[in-house]
Amino acid sequence: MSESKSSDALLGFLLGAAAGAITALLLAPRTGEQTRRRLAEWLEDNREKTKEFLDKEREKLHRFSDRT
Repeated sequence: MSESKSSDALLGFLLGAAAGAITALLLAPRTGEQTRRRLAEWLEDNREKTKEFLDKEREKLHRFSDRT
């Protein structure tokens, strides 16, 4: 599998996982306030990880576009 297809697959997996997690939070038997608080905490915890991932993927994209 090429690097581009691997990156696409990984990105698709991560987006699917995020959508699943958000859906689970929204359908959980908690009040809206509790759900919003948990979602805000989760987003805060994962903000830096997401930024690092996106920075790496952008760098890969730039290297790939420089080769073509």
